[in-house]
Amino acid sequence: MRPLVYSDTITIRTDADLRAAIAAAAEREGASASDWVRRALASVTSGSMPSASSARRHHQPAQAAR
Repeated sequence: MRPLVYSDTITIRTDADLRAAIAAAAEREGASASDWVRRALASVTSGSMPSASSARRHHQPAQAAR
């Protein structure tokens, strides 16, 4: 698998409870917190949240450039 390439970084500030909830949700799905947040944001902007495994396949550079 090719390395992931991202075009931008977003920094957010949150409280410890939300951070802990994100970490717990990501752990349940076997994903990193960054991957989980990326999929959650994609879900609220596109209407569907892909699974962790399909998200990894879809975040390859060739598709990210679209």
